[in-house]
Amino acid sequence: MGLMMVNDLNPICKHIDKETIAIVLPIFKKKYLQDTLRSIFSMTGIDRANVYAFDDNSPEDLMSICKSYQQLSNFHYYRFSDNLGQRDLALHWNRCIERVEEKWLWLFSDDDLVERDCLKNFFYSLRNTESEHVLYRFNTKVIDEKNAEICINKHPTYELPIDYLKAKLSGRRLGFVSEFIICRETLIKCKGFVRFPLAWNSDDATWFQISRGNYIYTIPGSFVCWRKSGENISAASDSYRDTLFQASKEYIVWLSARVENKDKMERILRSWFIQQYIYLYRNSTISIPKILKEYKYFWKKNLMSFLSSVTGYVFNKYLRH
Repeated sequence: MGLMMVNDLNPICKHIDKETIAIVLPIFKKKYLQDTLRSIFSMTGIDRANVYAFDDNSPEDLMSICKSYQQLSNFHYYRFSDNLGQRDLALHWNRCIERVEEKWLWLFSDDDLVERDCLKNFFYSLRNTESEHVLYRFNTKVIDEKNAEICINKHPTYELPIDYLKAKLSGRRLGFVSEFIICRETLIKCKGFVRFPLAWNSDDATWFQISRGNYIYTIPGSFVCWRKSGENISAASDSYRDTLFQASKEYIVWLSARVENKDKMERILRSWFIQQYIYLYRNSTISIPKILKEYKYFWKKNLMSFLSSVTGYVFNKYLRH
């Protein structure tokens, strides 16, 4: 096969080659922001992206970092007059994405990093798939405070959202909001991110909602680096555990009402619910009566099955060895 010349591209490819992306950063913390912006603007193909930094009325001086990028035509800084993210993080995400117009949307964290070829490989994947998916994602590397690699998280090339949720709920895979690139129009039609307290599981619920019947496509060749640090909500779960536990309960109800094979999914959700409880209250005494009291959704339907899940998980996790 000979090389394809630019003039030989079909109309779809020509259109895709003109598509742009909005990289949206809801910023609040200063600690890693410089590293994040530096990695973003080091990407090949950044000229096809607009970078939006939305300051959620942070008490930290984020402008001191952002001002060094303001001479760039594709960098835009906006400071909100209220700290909405503290009250409703998913709603804050939604007000950010409502202020951009590009077809593709990449919601990124103020402490994560990208590899140099991420954008180049995204645009290559758009052409390769003829832009047929509403969700694209990267594989991820988990890094620590000093950028040292902790682990690698890989996805299959094509995956239905329900299979992704099963893998994540079962603990077989990780997933982070900053690894996903979304068709903005589809997200807006679905009224933005699903809202749970502290946006806990809001991203996964949203991927399921906007991509049902459509495969998620994994972009090959580069990684997004998700930072695990004391700055994460998950790391500070002792401070937020009651709120996060409430969000987990809301997510279970939300998802159970939307899946087709309810029995199979509820078996997975039972185990996940117990894991969430033990994780969030890991510094407290584990109380099976408290689990039963906190959440009646499962055990009212099938008490023996629920108790079996509880005791089985506790035995395998804490007593087996």
